[in-house]
Amino acid sequence: MTRRLALLVLTAAMLTQPVLAQSWAEPGTRIGRDSSENSGNMRLQEIINRLKRQYGGRYVTSKPMPSKADIKWYRIDWITDDGRKIRLDVDAKTGRVIR
Repeated sequence: MTRRLALLVLTAAMLTQPVLAQSWAEPGTRIGRDSSENSGNMRLQEIINRLKRQYGGRYVTSKPMPSKADIKWYRIDWITDDGRKIRLDVDAKTGRVIR
């Protein structure tokens, strides 16, 4: 009985770990505390789709960054079609590349 319970607890811990490790800024989420439709920010997935059309290549990772003069933005790592890694700073509201 104790062995079975220990195995069950261990299995549950192993299965929940990937979920707990996920960043809140995954594609499909909005940046900042207000994730409602009224936040005015684009979904990260929308921004990624724009970048794919503009640069080709693929998304690697992103992170919401502190506000610059009240502009919320993402820092996005991107791999181009020719294998170069680039870092893009993107305005969360407009989806425009800032840098």
